[in-house]
Amino acid sequence: MSNKEVVKEDSVDFEPMTMFIVEAVRRIESLFGPAFTKMIAKYALEFHSEKTSDPTPANINDLEEVTKYIMETKSKYPRGYNSLIFGIAMAEKKFEGASGSGSKNIAYNVIKKMIEDSGVLEQLKGKTEDIFEALKEHMKLLSATKIGVPQRVVRESDSVILDEMFENCPHKDVCRKMVEEGVTRMVGGQECVALIGNTAGVSIITGKPLDYKLDTFDQPHCVGRIFEI
Repeated sequence: MSNKEVVKEDSVDFEPMTMFIVEAVRRIESLFGPAFTKMIAKYALEFHSEKTSDPTPANINDLEEVTKYIMETKSKYPRGYNSLIFGIAMAEKKFEGASGSGSKNIAYNVIKKMIEDSGVLEQLKGKTEDIFEALKEHMKLLSATKIGVPQRVVRESDSVILDEMFENCPHKDVCRKMVEEGVTRMVGGQECVALIGNTAGVSIITGKPLDYKLDTFDQPHCVGRIFEI
């Protein structure tokens, strides 16, 4: 493997990923208000009930109750954090008409919280302006906190990174559901949970404005690019 390529065979741990997303939703509520959070809870519960094949409970109405239900039914759907991710995507679609700004802001806050809690914020922030080197550091952190996805990244140029998510990416089922529901980015194109997180993390470390684009979905890998803007 060259110094222009990194491969990670990571796996996501249920509890830390779930709690990261819950905390991010709470933070983002200050921007969108409680109505946004209630919509997240509604759509998360619907998705989760679909995955567990259980009737949608009628007595669950808010984020805390949905999170508790997801935790309690982990054995039926071990990737329950995807239910919350779907809730975010659908709530933002209904709230603003297209996914993009809200879900990307959620991801930014998830990664920021992860870096803060790791105790290495100051060591990483501003450490490098090279986006590939920043992504390597970010991926190490994802591995350490057990919320990284299996992926391969390649430096295409100083301003572009190819990011290939492997077939066993734990977010693929929620991405498939977003396609089914017509959730797209505000600027056009398909969403990708892993690309959102990676782009946010690299932007935090480098201080650079970045964007991403998913080029290939579920064939069986997913391939996208992170680039400077």
